[in-house]
Amino acid sequence: MPLITGSFCTGPLNYIGQQEVQRDIANLKAAARGVHVEELSMTALAPTVMTYFLKNEHYASDRDFLFAIADAMNEEYRTHQPHTDDIPLEHILNILLKVNVGAYSFEASSPRHDHEWQVWKKIKLPDRKILIPGVIGHFTDWIEHPKLVAERILKYASVVGRENVIAGVDCGLGTRVGTESILWAKFESLVEGGRIASRELSGANSRSPSG
Repeated sequence: MPLITGSFCTGPLNYIGQQEVQRDIANLKAAARGVHVEELSMTALAPTVMTYFLKNEHYASDRDFLFAIADAMNEEYRTHQPHTDDIPLEHILNILLKVNVGAYSFEASSPRHDHEWQVWKKIKLPDRKILIPGVIGHFTDWIEHPKLVAERILKYASVVGRENVIAGVDCGLGTRVGTESILWAKFESLVEGGRIASRELSGANSRSPSG
């Protein structure tokens, strides 16, 4: 018999965690009292992540289920500040580059990180290392246009060299987008964007004067 994990939604979803979230906030503030910290933050699961652990046996479609979760969680989301405090890549790059790996995979397509390709203008990628920037994201169900994907690949190739870039995805893509069809559409865009970028890079090389 297969092992079944997770919980099941068998009726309308409603948020009942008001007291619990306030207690969590109070506990965090109490734990930090007397300790020097720059700031505190708390996170909450996104609706698409929750669908991975909560199985729908009530709503007519996966879309209805997803929006019901979002509506129910809206109150908790509004208890925390806006998502503005991601750690800038340039602040941790010196640590990242000390890791003994052949490639570095990182978020690069979210609105908080899309600009960070410029960091590599100032910091040299070590020899024989590869960058795997995420060029499609989990932060939205919108499907990235292949030309946007290509643009993101080309930006990294322009600063570290085409041979040092592999197009990747932002973390959590499989569990955070709304439906499987959206997931595969994003991958199709990734593939087509990669083809566009490869053609442009090959064309640029063919136009370069030989040495």
